[in-house]
Amino acid sequence: MTSAKKGKLQIRDCIRGIIKGREGQFSLLLSCIFITAVTLVTVSVYDVTEVRASAGEYSSRIMQGQPWVVKSDGRPLAYVESEEAGKQVLLGLKMEYCDGLVSQQEAEPGNLVTVEKVPAGVYSRKEVLDTSAAVKKIVGMNKAAAGSKTSADSTEKADGNGIDTEPPLTIELNKVIEEDQPIEHKTKVIKTDKLARGKKEVRTEGEDGTKHVVSDVLMENGKYAGSKVLDTKVTEKAVTKVVYEGTKLTTSDKGELLVQYATRFLGTKYVLGGADERNGIDCSGFTMRMYGKLGIELPHYSYDQEHCGTEVKYEDAQPGDLILYPGHVGIYMGKNMMIHATPGEVKITDDCRYREITCVRRIFTDDDNVTQDMFDELFKEEYNEGAEELAKEKLSGLDYFTMKNLDEQTDDAGSGENE
Repeated sequence: MTSAKKGKLQIRDCIRGIIKGREGQFSLLLSCIFITAVTLVTVSVYDVTEVRASAGEYSSRIMQGQPWVVKSDGRPLAYVESEEAGKQVLLGLKMEYCDGLVSQQEAEPGNLVTVEKVPAGVYSRKEVLDTSAAVKKIVGMNKAAAGSKTSADSTEKADGNGIDTEPPLTIELNKVIEEDQPIEHKTKVIKTDKLARGKKEVRTEGEDGTKHVVSDVLMENGKYAGSKVLDTKVTEKAVTKVVYEGTKLTTSDKGELLVQYATRFLGTKYVLGGADERNGIDCSGFTMRMYGKLGIELPHYSYDQEHCGTEVKYEDAQPGDLILYPGHVGIYMGKNMMIHATPGEVKITDDCRYREITCVRRIFTDDDNVTQDMFDELFKEEYNEGAEELAKEKLSGLDYFTMKNLDEQTDDAGSGENE
């Protein structure tokens, strides 16, 4: 029989005693005191047992727990103690990657971020982190992914935790930026025959301009990820720099180019009175034909050529000048060398002083109409057979300012294209 039932019987007996008379009043009082004490003790014991049982169950739930997980596009990143802690992780990442309260409020994750309750048995208690530690872990995963992206082996995982080359969670921030940017001035080059070749003259100094640019800039995890120009307005126009570049050949330039052209006919047979640079030619015919190709007329007789152009000292001779001897003439190459048609064939002589020199005549002038374009047309002509290799050998040591790559000249001559 339970204590509660016993109490009920005793109360009933007391009531009966009262009915019987005064002699039962004292007994009734004692019985009531006893019943009350027993009831209180019973209830207290029951309540304490219930509280302890509830506390034990709650403690067991806390100890075993069901934490929450922060996921990015369905991928688990960090376990946290509560749903609220998970939400605070996202806020912590915004604070990590964005400066200023406004930027933190405007930033949004570039991934689908969720905070979900974790089923029992799929986690370890040591994996459950507080908010600060969870933020630190995700930041580290992002850094590892970024590092592996720039490594030589970017196709492999960044570490043993399965971090690939893409940051697992990206905080994106779009910022509208207005700034003044420079406009670099352009340079316009104008060719002119008013200046000697190689000479340059600045006619107008260039000046940079400015423009006001409004851009939408995308930041990902605190770093620049691209931008889009929304509006551009020129606030100050740039001034183009104008440079005049000389194309006029000096007398020395013309002479060097003439010599280079003349070497194409090395090996042409000597024919007295001849004027064909391919099939047969004599000394004055050779000089006459070389200058004649450029529109400068010379007589077909060496004694008459002694009176052409301007006389210079041999010590001042430059490429292209005529070297005249009694009854003979050739074209000076420089460094005491000469190309001429001598009995036998057109050839190069390494010592102009092999016989007495009558005079040296300079045919080219600064005011003649000989241009680079005229030489370019001449250089389309082919070499005589065997002349090219000999020309390379003889010209290589002359250090001409106008010297061009002979291989390129040969290719151009064969294809018929301008240099």
